[in-house]
Amino acid sequence: MLVERLMHSPPANLDMLIIEGANLGIDKPTISEAELEDQFVELGGRTPGRLFVTWSGQIIDRTVTLYRAARQCGRTLVIDLYTADVLEAVADGTRLPGPASPNWPLF
Repeated sequence: MLVERLMHSPPANLDMLIIEGANLGIDKPTISEAELEDQFVELGGRTPGRLFVTWSGQIIDRTVTLYRAARQCGRTLVIDLYTADVLEAVADGTRLPGPASPNWPLF
């Protein structure tokens, strides 16, 4: 398992690694972000008016999933200030533009 290999042989020069592990060691059904995106697209297509979703802004892949689904539905994803701050904090080390970036994808 990837997590076990990472724990036994962590990357060099690493001071701290914090990962979300709510599903580690639990045998329950899960779905991929791609499947979740499809479900959000379907929900967005059949739901008139506003659609509110709550999630942790620290789960970057979920923010990306929701953004992609919103784009496919022709909707605008509005994020809270905390999520914007998280995206700004990771912008330098990722391909994701931060909210203050001129490349922030407004539509």
